[in-house]
Amino acid sequence: MTIEHPRRLLGACILLFTLLAVPAQVDARGGAPTPAAELPPGVVAQVAGRTLTFGGFASAVAKQALRELKRFRGGPRSVLEQLIEELMIVQECTKLGITVTQADVDALWKSWDMRLRTTSGGSRTLEDAIKEQRTTKREFIEQMWHILRKDRVAAHPKYLGKQLPKDENSRLRQVGIVIAQVRVKAKIDYGVEALDLERQGKKVVRLPKGTIVLVNGKPITMTEFGKALVTRMPGNKVREYLDKECKTALMESKDVKLTKADLDAEFEHLQKLWPLERELQRDEVWRTVSFKDRFETQFNMTMDDVRKSRYSRGLLGLVRKMRAGVAESDVQAEYIKHKDGRYGAHILVYDIQIKFAQRKGLMAQQGLPSLREANKQANVLSSRLSRGESFDAVANSMNMQRKPWLQAKRIRIYKTDKDLTVRQHAERLRDGDVSSPFETLAEVHVMKRVGVRPARTLTEVRPHTLEMVARRKAREWIETKMKDPQWVRIRWPLPQRGQ
Repeated sequence: MTIEHPRRLLGACILLFTLLAVPAQVDARGGAPTPAAELPPGVVAQVAGRTLTFGGFASAVAKQALRELKRFRGGPRSVLEQLIEELMIVQECTKLGITVTQADVDALWKSWDMRLRTTSGGSRTLEDAIKEQRTTKREFIEQMWHILRKDRVAAHPKYLGKQLPKDENSRLRQVGIVIAQVRVKAKIDYGVEALDLERQGKKVVRLPKGTIVLVNGKPITMTEFGKALVTRMPGNKVREYLDKECKTALMESKDVKLTKADLDAEFEHLQKLWPLERELQRDEVWRTVSFKDRFETQFNMTMDDVRKSRYSRGLLGLVRKMRAGVAESDVQAEYIKHKDGRYGAHILVYDIQIKFAQRKGLMAQQGLPSLREANKQANVLSSRLSRGESFDAVANSMNMQRKPWLQAKRIRIYKTDKDLTVRQHAERLRDGDVSSPFETLAEVHVMKRVGVRPARTLTEVRPHTLEMVARRKAREWIETKMKDPQWVRIRWPLPQRGQ
């Protein structure tokens, strides 16, 4: 077989690089990195006297990721689809009598390495490229095995010929076509909910415990999925999973578990709080957001999933516990802190924003108009409002254009707003007046003033103020404990990601 040109890394391996990216520096969130010698082999973290092994962590990551499969196409879903393809190609190689050996992999490595050394004048090696892409050598080599297997299948006489085309783009297209044919023939049974399954005409089926997918009858287990996530997901995402598992253990040590009745009471509490909370948002678009949508955005999952999430239940339980201990002096201090901001008197305005390109390159990259074009459009919109056309009519016509750089909002302008240009224009207008177009750093604005709204009393906003204090105390408690080696010791980066 002809050994591949190393530029194929930019084509066939681009997904690999995306999935395996590891940050050059350790994420600062959570506990400080602990030297490997200070934790026993195989231990990922120690939290409040509890030990988290690599196997336990991989299992926890898999459980967290199952909920993400239902909402996102990337991340865990990409890793799962990659595992499916790898198993499917191994099975096809077995059926066709195709064998890939260590010698094949070594030859491919040598070819790519030599080509990089030559093109860089000896300044770069393949190992340098792997480090630059922030992946691990072990995982990169695993993908080399997969690439070789795919090439051998694509070059089999059963499919499109006895050999692959010499032209690289044609070659990649042939591999893609053949792999798609193999997938169509494969029987893939999903045991977990995943985005787009219905669009593919697939339904979730009941599989043996611990199995999430069957590929032609062969299982991909939760354990395999979890280990693949830990070694293949971007490093910052893996660290996020690790932090979340450590925080969960911390909260459980504080005995914040909620019964079903407690959890229902928390949901009810948040739902009662939402009408006031959305009225205090700067952007009035929140007025149209339902509690259900707000909840799912805040927790990034449905209520049913929150019930199954140890981390989310722990957060709700911790805030509930902190709420019970908030003193009246804390509530008053919180109110005074924000009495000129979210609780204070404010000007309600209609604000049209037109983003413009600050550099010529941005126009091509993001489709942004020039400053001149933005001002021209702003003058048209200002004239429409000045002639008495309703803001809703103008906003609807803007929305129909589906241009992300064109927005119309109802916003509240407070004394504490940091954008002085916007605040000063709002203060100079009289109720009902429409401004001429004016510029901020990256936007042209047209503003119509509605009127002044009075400040809210402590009595009116007490439930919200109390909740803000409780949430802040919960956050501070977690952050303090995560930084204390007496409570949390973390090994990072994980040895499994550094080999």
